[in-house]
Amino acid sequence: MQIAYAIAGSSLEPVTVTRGYLYSIRLRFVATDTQGRVVSSLDTTRHFVAPAPVPPNEHLVGRVSTTVVPGALHYRLAIQQGEAAGVTLPRDSVRVGPPAPSNLSLSDLALGSRSANLTWRRAADDTVLLNPLRTYRRSEEMELYYEIDGLRPAPYTVELAVRKKGSSGGLFRKIFGGGGAAIRLKFQEQATTSRVSTHRRLQLSRLKPGNYVMELIVVDASGRKDRRTQEFQVVEDAGKRGGGEAGK
Repeated sequence: MQIAYAIAGSSLEPVTVTRGYLYSIRLRFVATDTQGRVVSSLDTTRHFVAPAPVPPNEHLVGRVSTTVVPGALHYRLAIQQGEAAGVTLPRDSVRVGPPAPSNLSLSDLALGSRSANLTWRRAADDTVLLNPLRTYRRSEEMELYYEIDGLRPAPYTVELAVRKKGSSGGLFRKIFGGGGAAIRLKFQEQATTSRVSTHRRLQLSRLKPGNYVMELIVVDASGRKDRRTQEFQVVEDAGKRGGGEAGK
């Protein structure tokens, strides 16, 4: 599991050191299974030194990883910076692996951007870009990464749709019936291995500022399918709205 975070400069309390400004970030994570048993825990502190303080309207970003077991998991996450500043996030859930043993399995959707300056080096020749803010300027490209597991040597189809958050109607109707989706793409691929990893880039210029939901559906030749969703926000370019950059 990859845990990416972003902390606003206005919330940070640096310590002045010889090389500049020191930020110490403590992250605590615990995951439990459906029976309430702890299956993964993490308590780590990362130290960042910057030549100048992080501006109030920018963010300090980071990433940690931990091993979890397959299944439906609940988790809590707490982030602390300094002696008295921090937050404990509400309990949340995540699905790791297929919904059933014989099913196709689609990973969570990792949304990234080059401006966020945060990466995950998953292999020597493969770097995944991340954006924990999930906020994008209209002129940016969104970097999308996902993995599919449980494939058989046969064709499979990936359907991608983006809609405005809160819009009426189901995405299946919008994908297959037309209309409603702001972005709608379809890819046909040939599986040669049981697991594939995919990078895609999405242009956001056609999206108006607002909150959106991306849905990805994978269907194989046998009719097995899986789906994942992820929310993100689109903002106007800095020069057009007269403010600082968002998502940096």
